Amino acid sequence: MCIVDILLLSLVWFRPSLPLFKLICLCAVGCFAAVFLGLGNFVFVSHGLAWHGSGFLIGIGLILILRNKKSISRVCLSILSFAAAVVILIFSVIALFIEPAAIEILHYKYKTDLITKPIRIAFLADFQTDNIGNYERRTLNLLKNQNADLIILGGDYIQARNKEMEKNLIDKFNLLLKEVNLQAKFGVYAIKGNQEEGCWYD
Repeated sequence: MCIVDILLLSLVWFRPSLPLFKLICLCAVGCFAAVFLGLGNFVFVSHGLAWHGSGFLIGIGLILILRNKKSISRVCLSILSFAAAVVILIFSVIALFIEPAAIEILHYKYKTDLITKPIRIAFLADFQTDNIGNYERRTLNLLKNQNADLIILGGDYIQARNKEMEKNLIDKFNLLLKEVNLQAKFGVYAIKGNQEEGCWYD
């Protein structure tokens, strides 16, 4: 990606009169390069778009100012590039570092004549993780501390890129489940999601 960045930024540097439309197309090429080079690894794609994208926009903005000081349209475009880079950085930090570590417990109440006594049901699904660690442990412990009468795990626990990684994640997740030792009055039940096709959980 760095090579792609250097080539595209060099083109802009040595062609200061490049039409705005072509500049925009170059930015799009930079984004597609980040996606293409990270294909098959969504974490890599996300970080590529975040840091590569914002860095590329900052580079474009600097070049436009340094090489086209007298062009109002280029100065405006450079300011727009800086602003877009800042927005990308803000959302990237939120999406990559804040949201993945945030845990929110939602409570819903339903009434039915079919049940005469209150039942507390805890439901958890979609870890979609490629790294079993403290976040998953913390989440399962929070689930355990809800003192639910019934616990349901709804699938899609892992995200694996190959069979070896899949087996490693399954082993780690099973160990974590045994460590946390979820218990409930009416039992703990788990199903597979589409991410676990072909997987087997103990």
